[in-house]
Amino acid sequence: MNIVRKRIITLLLGILFLTIALVLNTFNLFRAVLALLSIILIVYSMQLERTNKKLFITLFTIVLTFFVIGIDYLNVCIFKKTPIITTSIVTNNHGSVYNSIGYRVWKCSDNDVKVDPLYKIGYYCEVDYMSAESINNVLPTIISNFDHYKNNYVKIIGRVNSVDSDSMFSMRTYKEIDNTIKYSDEYLLEVNFNYATSKISELHENDIVTVIGRVENKYGNKVTLVDAKFKDEITSQGDVYFNAESNIYCEYDKELWFQTEDNLFYRSCINDVNITINNRQYNLLNAISTGVISLPQIQNESLGYESQSKDNSVMYKYKDFNILVCDPSYSRDVIVGRTTMSFSDGYCNNVEENRGV
Repeated sequence: MNIVRKRIITLLLGILFLTIALVLNTFNLFRAVLALLSIILIVYSMQLERTNKKLFITLFTIVLTFFVIGIDYLNVCIFKKTPIITTSIVTNNHGSVYNSIGYRVWKCSDNDVKVDPLYKIGYYCEVDYMSAESINNVLPTIISNFDHYKNNYVKIIGRVNSVDSDSMFSMRTYKEIDNTIKYSDEYLLEVNFNYATSKISELHENDIVTVIGRVENKYGNKVTLVDAKFKDEITSQGDVYFNAESNIYCEYDKELWFQTEDNLFYRSCINDVNITINNRQYNLLNAISTGVISLPQIQNESLGYESQSKDNSVMYKYKDFNILVCDPSYSRDVIVGRTTMSFSDGYCNNVEENRGV
């Protein structure tokens, strides 16, 4: 076989292998092998009639490799393909993250594809169905099973221990004792964002936050979370609708419903409250316990509110129910009841009675 024919055949094979690698969207290892073979074949084809082969092969291999990386990036951006050249792939139940050279690609479980040049954005995929784990439970588990969690994305709800910069704050495990937050010195979570934001600088110690991020490193009992995002930055809450199921028999005047780290929720003549957010329905218990919505966010959706004159208890009013939030200086109680519920029902003892005045 003469040199010209050999050159044409290897060049065409190289172009064919590269085209197949670009067209396919699965079998990533196979695509990477095809891309590598295409570079080898094209370089081999182009060097056949060169005099200084070693120098040409070195330089042309570098140029062609960057060309393939560029073509791969354009293919990803235009046709929403997964990249051929990846340094790592992180997968969870909500999608996959393909880390490539200079960029990454989010491929979510709902087939939403997002190209992230220069690793600028944090967690991107849907988070409503990702369970929010309390830092008190999940942080010790991450430390003791770090290899399982490394490079995986987690959704954590807890309290801010300290704000270290406009792009980082720290969280610790804690206990609530007599309405006072006591942080543990044993476990530390460092939450790192990809860019500075005023939302971080506005945080205060003890603020409750829900964050999603990738577990990166562990130093003793310190874990670093990177590519972080606040939950409400990832998916907008959208329109919120409430629907209360009244208890016509009303057997209990004030019945303990459920509790969180901050509040005890009671119901009065109410069976349940359903919340619809972005056309997804939750009941009140699940929505709050999984971090889909917080009590302050629910309060912001009220039609109006009324303050108690004797203390700082507040009655939030909705279409077919009310929420009474007792004065937090002496009570953790939150009562969900009918629209006829009022301060005079005695659900919140006033501050003088609780202080024994």
